[in-house]
Amino acid sequence: MGAFPPARGSSTTTPSTWELSTDVATKIPVKESGVYHLFVRSIGTPPVPSTSRIGGKEDSGTYGQGKLAWQRGGDFALKGGGGG
Repeated sequence: MGAFPPARGSSTTTPSTWELSTDVATKIPVKESGVYHLFVRSIGTPPVPSTSRIGGKEDSGTYGQGKLAWQRGGDFALKGGGGG
């Protein structure tokens, strides 16, 4: 499973000024082939939006630009058998 990278900042900064120093990634087994719908729960402020990549394909949505909320992303055709 994925791991969260260390954050950059200091103990005197507010949480909203912290930034991830690297990408966050995780692998999820896909048991059945089919079309899967991406939903992203994110929070953030411009100019550092986040993007998502599923099965090597980048989602066209931009996330993390406002209050904590669920956002609908794209649809992805994934092959079953444990990979994505």
